[in-house]
Amino acid sequence: MLTKATLEHIGEFVFEIDTTGKIISFSGNDSSLIGAANVGNSYFRCFNSQPELSDAVKTALSGNKSNFIPSSDTDLPLIYCYPIEDGGEVIGMVGIALDASNIHHHVENFSTKLSYLQNYNKDLERFAYVASHDLHEPLRSVRSFIGLLEEEYDDVLSDDAKSYIEFAMNGTKRMQQLIDDLLLYNRIGQPNLPIKLMDVGKILELQIYKLNDLIESKNAAIDIGEHPGKVVGNSKQLAMVFYNLLHNALIFNKSEKPHIAISGKEIEDFYQFSIKDNGTGIASRIQDEVFEMFFKLNNPIQDSTGIGLAVCKKVVQRHGGKIWFESEKEEGTTFHFTIAKKLLQF
Repeated sequence: MLTKATLEHIGEFVFEIDTTGKIISFSGNDSSLIGAANVGNSYFRCFNSQPELSDAVKTALSGNKSNFIPSSDTDLPLIYCYPIEDGGEVIGMVGIALDASNIHHHVENFSTKLSYLQNYNKDLERFAYVASHDLHEPLRSVRSFIGLLEEEYDDVLSDDAKSYIEFAMNGTKRMQQLIDDLLLYNRIGQPNLPIKLMDVGKILELQIYKLNDLIESKNAAIDIGEHPGKVVGNSKQLAMVFYNLLHNALIFNKSEKPHIAISGKEIEDFYQFSIKDNGTGIASRIQDEVFEMFFKLNNPIQDSTGIGLAVCKKVVQRHGGKIWFESEKEEGTTFHFTIAKKLLQF
């Protein structure tokens, strides 16, 4: 068993009980649990008013560590109970008591902050949803009247006036796309994400089909290598990640024949997917920035809203993973992302 010197150096209230249930020794000043007069007596005499603590002691004496967590309306400490073994045989247990008052304070403080953040996030989501929906109607009106203006006065409008109308229409189209992307980004974070076993190969084939016109116009080649055939997740959201990464690999690629390679593998508790292109590359110094909302690279594509990679990041994080890239100038870029094999629902 533990020596008195050992108990005194632990620095917390500590007590020992042998296999018969007798209190052998204690160190510390917490007389609310054990006083000097109780040494040699059964632990039931000390803990009979605390059945949960008595159960924790029994569990430790049976060979399994346990703990006693007091309720916030008591002055009792938090107690960790550990079996003491000798040659694989349990010869007693040791209990280590810690002041629980600070723990309860921190838990309550954390709960308060967590509740505030949850409500704050809900307010932000509602704001984004309502604001985006409310923008649709005036935007439709603007587009409608610009169209009427062009139709009614086409024969008297100067070339400059027609170009102004075209600029205005393009502006409303970009605004519409931005609103749609904001709504999409907002929906990704909604609770109770539906997940199921999904076929990665079919998801990839569908995204490539959607990008077929762009692939042909760029004279691009896309190779699908080995990857985990089926994974658990949300198929619509995973499709967004593949679509955005493939789309970016195509539109930002200036080579005469863009080449994109897709692969995947298992690594411990995750599935990792990689999309490699032969484009001009991305500076590593902006590793974090490219995944932020509205971030655009130099010479951005006019129709881009700068939300695609932010969507990818949010989806990947929602699936318990992370996203990053490796790139060298004129050597292309490889985007990697992981998703957890076992997803936590929230």
